[in-house]
Amino acid sequence: ARSMIIDLSYIAKNQFITEIYVYFLLRHIWRKIRERGFSDEIKYYVVLDEAHNLLSGRVSELISRIIRESRKFGLGIIIVSQLIDQRIREFFGNIGSLLIMKTFDKETLDYIQTAAGIDVGIISTLRETEFVFIDLYREKIIYRGRLLFK
Repeated sequence: ARSMIIDLSYIAKNQFITEIYVYFLLRHIWRKIRERGFSDEIKYYVVLDEAHNLLSGRVSELISRIIRESRKFGLGIIIVSQLIDQRIREFFGNIGSLLIMKTFDKETLDYIQTAAGIDVGIISTLRETEFVFIDLYREKIIYRGRLLFK
């Protein structure tokens, strides 16, 4: 397996340039994935870290389209964000699972409870490296784990 990491920190100071770069990069990836045709299994992943900083205008529209259609082309999307704001919520209808770490943000907890139909009390009890994995289709926590660092 090969990985490619594209670090946008060197252009992150200019939001306009970042949005243009992300838009054209995602558009290119999406075009190449569709050229490969349909797939029954996820072969590729795109991870959008600090996604709340990337989701505006045309980038948000493109990501929304990719999320809706990506599975049939063997593409998985992982959205990483420190908060669940309105921009992230727009994608919840097409998200199958959540990995949540400790948060005390009432708005985020209320939204997770409503969207996932679960008691979120466990989230505020998590320790620094712990998380819960929530299956949104079955509306239940299916795993509680801990990140391991070397």
